[in-house]
Amino acid sequence: MSPVVVVIVGGVATSLLMVVLIGLLARSQYRREHGIADVPSAKDCSVLVARARALDETAAQKLDAAHRAANTHEQLARDLAAAEAEREAAWLSHSEAVRASQEAQQTEPEPSAENAISGVDQKDISAAARAAYRRGEISVEELRAVWQRVGNWDDSLDDRAHLLSRLRADEAEAWRRYHAAAFAERTAQRAVELAEAAARALTDDAAEAARQAEIARLTAEDCIARAKRRR
Repeated sequence: MSPVVVVIVGGVATSLLMVVLIGLLARSQYRREHGIADVPSAKDCSVLVARARALDETAAQKLDAAHRAANTHEQLARDLAAAEAEREAAWLSHSEAVRASQEAQQTEPEPSAENAISGVDQKDISAAARAAYRRGEISVEELRAVWQRVGNWDDSLDDRAHLLSRLRADEAEAWRRYHAAAFAERTAQRAVELAEAAARALTDDAAEAARQAEIARLTAEDCIARAKRRR
């Protein structure tokens, strides 16, 4: 037998011995606290048996509550994993929408100059309007109005303008979905934390109830055995 196994076996034996000693001390203390004689009567034993049954039922109820709490925690943990995946997917969609919008703006064709009014001022105005539009400071309609005034607007640019508007709307919607998914993830995380704390508390409570029930059972059995010896 290896030293590790010896240590484990010795530790288990020691733990079992401690449980037995604690049980004996608990029964002795219980008898003293409840005024049960060393040679109990049948009435004393019936009281102990009834108490043991009641504590056993209570322990079973608390154990069931602990199991339900553990199942709830597991379900909420799965919900959290799904929320995390949803948030990651929403962020990816938003990143793709931003990239598509930026690429479309960078590849926007130059407006036709067939009907352009000559002059440096008109060119400067057209360039400034384009820059403001790209920064989102003016709308498509405002850009169209400026270019129509300086003669740089080409009806063929309408499709491009509508595309940019749609891409910007897609970007805004993707950002909204990401924020919603992030909020759902935070809510799920908080729910998991609360469920974990509740499950831990109920498990501890169930363990204590089981210990009390076991002590009561041993005490009742001890009472019955001593009562039989009395007869």
